[in-house]
Amino acid sequence: MISGSALRAAREVLGRLREKDPKGYYEVAVDTSYLTDYLDVVKKPMDLGKIERQLESYADLRSFVDDLKLVYANSVAYCGGKKEYKELHKLASKLAKQVDKEINTTLKPFLQATKRPKLPDAT
Repeated sequence: MISGSALRAAREVLGRLREKDPKGYYEVAVDTSYLTDYLDVVKKPMDLGKIERQLESYADLRSFVDDLKLVYANSVAYCGGKKEYKELHKLASKLAKQVDKEINTTLKPFLQATKRPKLPDAT
């Protein structure tokens, strides 16, 4: 479970990501009644609101980071190549870079303490 300083750091990161998305595109789940093909492209939908709701339930900070990355990876995957979503694709790419920056700064001390073991190659 995420707690203490790691939980505060996770909340700070969520806050900064929200500041960079003033229209709140990534705050709620995608409306699949409007974007009917979304689930054909995105297999595991994720949004910042859901992440915040389950923040204290994550097994560790790495799981939180994985879901953060998924929010923007999903957007890049769905919006890529669609002219009408060019700006959203650009924003998702920018925010994905922000997540990487947060991983290497704010979250780094907590992630080093919870590193996952590397699995052997399947060769």
